[in-house]
Parts: sequence; C-alpha cells; structure tokens
Amino acid sequence: MPKTGSGTSTTPSVSISTSNANDFIFGIVGEQNQTPSVGSGYTQIILVLSEGTEYKIVSSTQSNLAVNFTITLSRAWVMIADAVIQASAPPAGGVLAQVM
Repeated sequence: MPKTGSGTSTTPSVSISTSNANDFIFGIVGEQNQTPSVGSGYTQIILVLSEGTEYKIVSSTQSNLAVNFTITLSRAWVMIADAVIQASAPPAGGVLAQVM
C-alpha cells in the first residue's frame, strides 16, 4: 500500500514496510523551487526543479524503511512511496502467456 506524506522541512521522508525480499522501492517528491537530492542508498531516476524520483531494490523484508530526499532550504513538500513485488520467473522452458 502506498505511503504519502507532506510537511515543511529540508528532509522530505515517509516510511514503508514490505512483506517480501527483493521488492522495488520507489519514492517521488514534489516541493517548491529546488532540485532535491536522493536519499542515502537510493538511485536517482529523475531530478528536476521541484521534483525528484528515486528507487532501491531491497534484499530482505523491511520495517519502517525511510524513503527520503534532501533539499537545501526548508520548503513545503508532498511525497509518495511504494513497494513493487518482484515478478516471478517464467516456468522453465515455457511461457507465462501466449498471444494469438
């Protein structure tokens, strides 16, 4: 289930928990007139003026994992984060679906 947050600070953040190893965790922040920096351990997807997107793949289940960014000046921000479950591998020698 996605987590959302808002506030006024230099550290936009929400916490997320997972039930699976190898989940894809991502976060998106919108704030006022600055370019955010990604949180420690996260990989940048896109950073532009007033918006940032980051991700990380975790190797174990997570409890209250901080999905966070940093901005230079304290400003109002809104944020959303979510976890996507790793896709299952197709059966050996087979396909998952056939299109006709």
